[in-house]
Amino acid sequence: GLVGSEMCIETGHGGKEGDYIEFEFSGFEDREYSLNLFCTKAADYGNIKFYVNRQENGKQLDCYSQEVEATGAIDLGTYKPVNGKFILRIELTGQNALSTGTLFGLDCIRIE
Repeated sequence: GLVGSEMCIETGHGGKEGDYIEFEFSGFEDREYSLNLFCTKAADYGNIKFYVNRQENGKQLDCYSQEVEATGAIDLGTYKPVNGKFILRIELTGQNALSTGTLFGLDCIRIE
């Protein structure tokens, strides 16, 4: 299902490399699910990377853009829940040289 539809989360100003936010979702069957995120890019946004169930995903995203814009779906891959749960971590890795900050916007998490 869709988790967090129409949700936007912005980290506070002054975030530093290594800061993160973590979400835990429970009640999943023991099967594979596809995980997708939808984020926002803007002039004061930083760079982020993703972890699923405590494992670094390998995907990174530069959230800088001169204009506010949606990223579209970011495919994190297919995963099985651990003890019926998914733990998603989004970690700040720095910022684009053109960015004026280290925010990020999370619009939607889709697990299906």
